[in-house]
Amino acid sequence: MSLQFEQDLYIVGEGNFTLVNVLKVGSSSVPVTVNISSMETTASSNDFNFQPEVITFAADQYEQQISVFITSDTEVEGTEQLTLHLSTDQTRIQIGNFTTIIIQDVVGKILYEFQYLNYVKKFL
Repeated sequence: MSLQFEQDLYIVGEGNFTLVNVLKVGSSSVPVTVNISSMETTASSNDFNFQPEVITFAADQYEQQISVFITSDTEVEGTEQLTLHLSTDQTRIQIGNFTTIIIQDVVGKILYEFQYLNYVKKFL
């Protein structure tokens, strides 16, 4: 039996959230508990709202969701990312790879589009 994230990559804009699916693959006659933690790569803790979480799969349960909220700010930062990791103290359970959440800078996109419109307007 193994525990893994459904996707390797999630892309989220600032001010939004994403639902991350955690899967239990294979059968188990007992509940399985998994710890989920975050690691800041280029994003800082001010860029997202996620606390380490513990979820338990019932014997007949194969999927659960967690939420990761992305903070909205007015700084132009460019694309940032964080990773989520799974761990468990239970034996005979394989842990899959981490998942990456890419945070798109919504403010930067809006500013870029505004500058582009001004640039086009100058030549009309």
